[in-house]
Amino acid sequence: MYTDLSINFGKMLERIGKGGKEFRGGNGKYRSITFHSLRRYVKTTISDLGYRDYSEWFISHSGSTYWRKKESEKAEIFKKVEPYLTFLDFGLERKGADVQTKLQEKDKQIEALVKKQEHFEQLIQSLIDSGQLKPTIKA
Repeated sequence: MYTDLSINFGKMLERIGKGGKEFRGGNGKYRSITFHSLRRYVKTTISDLGYRDYSEWFISHSGSTYWRKKESEKAEIFKKVEPYLTFLDFGLERKGADVQTKLQEKDKQIEALVKKQEHFEQLIQSLIDSGQLKPTIKA
């Protein structure tokens, strides 16, 4: 099963354009990212967060015969470690898009205010030029 997962992981990397290979030790080509390197990253990250036993279970190692948690407890631990394992946060992308939309709206509002100010300045100047309004200079 591990071999099938590893092969399919390699195919997925090729599809997304991350299947590049590099020379190491002069013995041929190796992928920069492998299924095993991903597992090492996940195991290390979860262990560093203080959940060593959970990390063993998470990457499907047999682990301790003494470590027994209910599925609800495993789900709670996963909620705690998930942000550290997530590379692409779609919620963050949506927030970024929302911010971009709000900035565009603010730009339009600023542009409208500038146009109004220019219009009022022209109106005041035309009233001054016609003599209907006398300018006051404050010192």
